[in-house]
Amino acid sequence: MANWPAVEAVGVCIAALAALINAAFFVYYLRLTRGIHRAAVEQARASQKSTDAFVSSERAWVIAELVPICTRFGGNWYRPVAGGHAALSEEEILDGYHLNHLLRLTNMGRTPAHILSYELGYSCLGEGVTSLPEDAVGTQVSQLPFDHVLGAGQSTEAPEQIHVDNYIGSSREEISRSKNTAVFHGWVKYLHVFSDREIVQVPFRYVYRPSLFRLEKAPRPPGEKGTEKEPN
Repeated sequence: MANWPAVEAVGVCIAALAALINAAFFVYYLRLTRGIHRAAVEQARASQKSTDAFVSSERAWVIAELVPICTRFGGNWYRPVAGGHAALSEEEILDGYHLNHLLRLTNMGRTPAHILSYELGYSCLGEGVTSLPEDAVGTQVSQLPFDHVLGAGQSTEAPEQIHVDNYIGSSREEISRSKNTAVFHGWVKYLHVFSDREIVQVPFRYVYRPSLFRLEKAPRPPGEKGTEKEPN
């Protein structure tokens, strides 16, 4: 006759052992799954870094510059004409033609950029003020569309000239005596071929130097909104 209490005890031990084995397998499976997930995440991050590096090396990088139209040598001002230069008349100089600039865009990247628009603003900083306030818009703001595809290594110029003399106007004397500072600032928006939704906005800032009769590029504060790192 079977000893049922002993059989039941054996059954309980077997069940407990099975439960322990199942728990051990569960813990092992959980650790294995976590390890696989961690490896997948690390691989995804590495893949994303590789993709970002590729895009960064191959995408378009547009820089914006305000460049003078006229040049000065021998005490005289000259404007470009086909095949050379022509001296400005006294009337043109009085009208401030020698101070005119153009907005030049250059694609420093390896693939085309689709230029969308640009903005130009003017700020006259008061005496003792040396830096433009953050997010300053300025006065006499011009925001214009500029639908243009700019190839790699190519440059183009916005059609409108920047008449510096028209901006500084009544502040000309104070600016000439370095009491006030004339700042021309704005941005350019464009798309690159690796994204049809990410609009890149590149700011620019120039200060008018009366002694040079031209605009001079001003350094941008670190971390300025809308800036992007230019390629090496």
